[in-house]
Amino acid sequence: METVKKAVYVTKPGGEPAPLTLTFKIPSLAELHAAPNQPTPTTAEALLFMIADWEADMPFNADTARLFADNYPGALNDVLQAWGQAVSQAHGHRIGSAAPAAWSGVRDRYH
Repeated sequence: METVKKAVYVTKPGGEPAPLTLTFKIPSLAELHAAPNQPTPTTAEALLFMIADWEADMPFNADTARLFADNYPGALNDVLQAWGQAVSQAHGHRIGSAAPAAWSGVRDRYH
């Protein structure tokens, strides 16, 4: 699977942004098109779908994704927006006119 590293400002409790470097997973076009047909994930599941790794004090895994989701509830939107930009840039011309439909289904699923 293709990945891309990106610095993201995530919203900390209290509303302050904090930088976090994430390595995003870039799903295939087939995975993007299938996403709207899947059950709605938990926040931790959404993070696991989008993130391959992060530069933090703890390794990125299911347990730390749950901790992050519980302790930084406002951060999902920040991560989702940055991941969406990364996916759009990575696929660029490959998606073409299907981009709005493919992206809206994924955005709706995880938002």
